[in-house]
Amino acid sequence: MSVEEVCILDKICLDQLISIRRDLHCHAELGFNLPYTRNIVISFLKKHQIACEEFSGGVVGVLGTNGPLVMVRADMDALPMKELSGLSFSSAGNIAHCCGHDIHTTVLLGTLASLKDMDILKKVRVLFVFQPDEEGGTGAKTLVEKGLFKKFGLPEYLLALHVDAKEPLGKLNYGAGKTFAGTDSLDIEVHGKGGHGARAFETKDPIFTLMCIYNELNMAISRKFNVFEHNILSVTSLQAGNTYNIIPDNARLLGTIRTYSNEERNRVLETVEKIACSIGNGLDTQVTVKFLNSVYPVVTDAELTAGLIAHMQSKKIFTSISDTPTIKIGGEDYAFYADKIKKNSYVFIGAGTNENEGYPVGQHNPHVVFNEKAIAFGVSYFLEALQYLSDQQ
Repeated sequence: MSVEEVCILDKICLDQLISIRRDLHCHAELGFNLPYTRNIVISFLKKHQIACEEFSGGVVGVLGTNGPLVMVRADMDALPMKELSGLSFSSAGNIAHCCGHDIHTTVLLGTLASLKDMDILKKVRVLFVFQPDEEGGTGAKTLVEKGLFKKFGLPEYLLALHVDAKEPLGKLNYGAGKTFAGTDSLDIEVHGKGGHGARAFETKDPIFTLMCIYNELNMAISRKFNVFEHNILSVTSLQAGNTYNIIPDNARLLGTIRTYSNEERNRVLETVEKIACSIGNGLDTQVTVKFLNSVYPVVTDAELTAGLIAHMQSKKIFTSISDTPTIKIGGEDYAFYADKIKKNSYVFIGAGTNENEGYPVGQHNPHVVFNEKAIAFGVSYFLEALQYLSDQQ
């Protein structure tokens, strides 16, 4: 299909969806504080006679009465940054949709409006989830902890997508196995005994302890772990003292850890804590290790994804489809769903300038721009993915 053909949607005009997207875009909201966004979503669903309810900051509901439950997720929240895109509908404040979640929300709305009268729902049920606080990393976790799956049942399948401004319009990339990194923020504090810089022998120097920990951690990743497991540890801040001749009482190290399986994640975290505490004990200083803002790795189902990609190739919807899976270095709180729903798939849809090139900057950049025709590709993907799952029943 051509881009023009894809952009003609059966049940709802692309122009209407673009209008909704622009409304969401210029009223960007953060975290769980999404009253305007939720109202847009709920109003649209009510207009199309789709039952829904607010749930822990999100909007959820089920379409269909027969067959396995398929969860389709879209994140709604924006980023705490000023937009510099120059678009006429830019967000005016210090909150901006520079990650494309306004498009994700619009795609799911378009999907549901098209889906509600289709035969797909005779063979599968669809749990739709408009999720808060993906950027904060707690949205999915909160919905799960508040009983999303207890109330609606544990889905058999899970689908999600993300737009990519740096990829050509309509190009389809996908994860298969390792897809997003698990992320942990590392915070190590060393408590020693300060003193005069000329009498270090009278102190329990926390800086020396911290530097030993720093050096050992950097060596440990390359010496204790298989490089093909893609474990990453980066120290991003060393803090201690504020003058020339005083050894401080305390020192602190901050960093980030990335892993691609729960098994490797557990090994890395255990190794980091063991190294830090052992060095602290050996140098007679007290060390505390904290792992914060933790998100699991996302491991997608390679077999399910292969079937979906083969289906997409047969339908000739996308301008191109990658020959190899994508592995992202960033994290995604979709992991809290995928950890429970093993048959899951996550794809990336190009939202670049045209079919041949992407925009020069990508997500989380204040100048990022997304081609709104990507909405049509997103709706088409979800509908065809659901059709594929329906055909399997």
